[in-house]
Amino acid sequence: MPGVFHQLQPLSPVRHTFCSLIPNRLHMNTNLVGQWKNQYGSQLNIDHVEHSRITGSFQSAVDKSIPASPAFGLCTGNLIVINVASSKEGEKIASWTGVLRDDRIETLWHVAVGGKGMWESVLTGSDTFTRI
Repeated sequence: MPGVFHQLQPLSPVRHTFCSLIPNRLHMNTNLVGQWKNQYGSQLNIDHVEHSRITGSFQSAVDKSIPASPAFGLCTGNLIVINVASSKEGEKIASWTGVLRDDRIETLWHVAVGGKGMWESVLTGSDTFTRI
């Protein structure tokens, strides 16, 4: 193994998105289009899925002070990731990663909250979205 690290070259900066790097490996799942509600009543609307890119909106039933926010993400087969940021810059950002199974989207999520101490700034949990 001596000399292995000596042969490594620095990586050049990447100026492409994940989707543009591997468009042929991602596949559309139009079964995701529609209205979904989680166990707390929050609503995810998936309006469009094209070239594995998802667009829609999210409305929290837990924090009603936050208006409906644009949602975007990726899907490949039955795998999905959705991202949402509050309209007020630096307030909150959330991401759900999950699997579409039996007309349910089962996810794990992370929410980052601005202006909080480290122990309060990142929350995590799970949600299951069912079709409305």
